[in-house]
Amino acid sequence: MSNREKRLEQMGRGMEELRLWLADTVRQGLGQLEAQGEQAFERLAARMVDAKLGSIGRRVRNWKNLLKMADWQEQLLVEMGELFLAVSAFERSDTLSDELTMDLLQFAGLSLRKEEVLAGDPVEGPWGVAGVAEGEEENLRFRRTWLKTSAMGASPCCSTSPGEANPLNIPGKPECNTKEAWSITHRPTPSGRWWWSLESRTWRTLCLRDFSIWTN
Repeated sequence: MSNREKRLEQMGRGMEELRLWLADTVRQGLGQLEAQGEQAFERLAARMVDAKLGSIGRRVRNWKNLLKMADWQEQLLVEMGELFLAVSAFERSDTLSDELTMDLLQFAGLSLRKEEVLAGDPVEGPWGVAGVAEGEEENLRFRRTWLKTSAMGASPCCSTSPGEANPLNIPGKPECNTKEAWSITHRPTPSGRWWWSLESRTWRTLCLRDFSIWTN
């Protein structure tokens, strides 16, 4: 069994655990989550990360912020509903198209290989910097840079962190209005998420997603 197959098997077990948690939570009521506080989400998030479902783990960990909202029940139900759809899709992934399966795995936390990204079609620049956001998630600093070009209506977001090998030299301030003739290769998926590779002197693989999708 290859490493990828072992990871998919581990992810499958994590998805089953997530399904049980979602079902138990709905049956017992959301009120018990408020009583448990942030620890309820921390425990689930840790188990998701252990199951190689890193993206889902980060998403669950951020649920603690929902408890501060007046309509936290409605917001949490929306989040739980999306994860339930992901679990259901994972259980029947053998019936999905290759594109939808790839989208699902990316949602769960599995990265695309560089050659899979480069199989897409390039979108030529020039690209301008539309906006930049910096912050910290799970003790890791990040920078998200939104790029814009007249060739596309969407604004893809480039996510990098200081610890990455060969970080992209993308301007950090939108007011600089810097434009370069970057060539961006995209791989569209049924949900609207895109995987990209951006070429500026050398190829480096990264994930770019439409701004309307990049919200969590």
